[in-house]
Amino acid sequence: MSDVQVGAKGVDLAGFIEYIKEATADPIGRLLGLGDYTDGVSPSNRKLLRSAFVKGELYDTVQDMLDESAGDQVGEFLAAIIGTVNRWDVVTSGHHFHHFERDNQNGDSAIAKMVNAPYVEDGQAVVIRYVFPATKKWPEANLDVWLRHGEGSGESFAAPLNQLEKQMRAFTAHIYLLAHHHKLVAARAVKLQESPSAETSLVATDSLLVCTGSWLRGYMPNESTYAERDMLVPLATGAPIVKINRREDGRLRIRCEI
Repeated sequence: MSDVQVGAKGVDLAGFIEYIKEATADPIGRLLGLGDYTDGVSPSNRKLLRSAFVKGELYDTVQDMLDESAGDQVGEFLAAIIGTVNRWDVVTSGHHFHHFERDNQNGDSAIAKMVNAPYVEDGQAVVIRYVFPATKKWPEANLDVWLRHGEGSGESFAAPLNQLEKQMRAFTAHIYLLAHHHKLVAARAVKLQESPSAETSLVATDSLLVCTGSWLRGYMPNESTYAERDMLVPLATGAPIVKINRREDGRLRIRCEI
């Protein structure tokens, strides 16, 4: 889940709350956060603000106003995800967040603390391993998930998938997740290994490449958004749901709903 961007124009907050309710209705469902939960402040704007405060060009009252507004955004996001504490396996930082100078934390790290999840700063990739315990029928199985917020841009659906395909060459995982692009798109890749006992003498290992979408609508009546100003195409809002099941032979079946 990523790019909710609470506080921006056009946020589909009702749709996001519905998604969270569906996720929490699953007794074993887990959540992964890939950044930009609030609209916050962009990296370039944070740099300018910090420089201005250090130089004394802005008063403390401005910092107080920014802290209050950013705190309201964080509070609105937390209200939308109520009931998800201890169900997040990671909260990564995105690009848009506010840094609370007096608390020495940012909005994303505050969210991670509130939901009791590990926090990872922007620019770092994460690999999470899920272990499916052995049973009388099946041996233990591992599922590796690679994820990060993401960088760059591109108007086509292929843009984030191209980035993920490159990461697939470097990191071995079953699922690759990328945010930032605001596109809800998935692809399946396969790697083959020799296996004399298999029907084709080859065994296939599937990998799922997923761009995790967003909840920000680009076109709104009587509003001028950056998407409309830059002639960007409207994109579907939402987030993927990845489902893992055991096959009859004990291997993992990975499916994605977008």
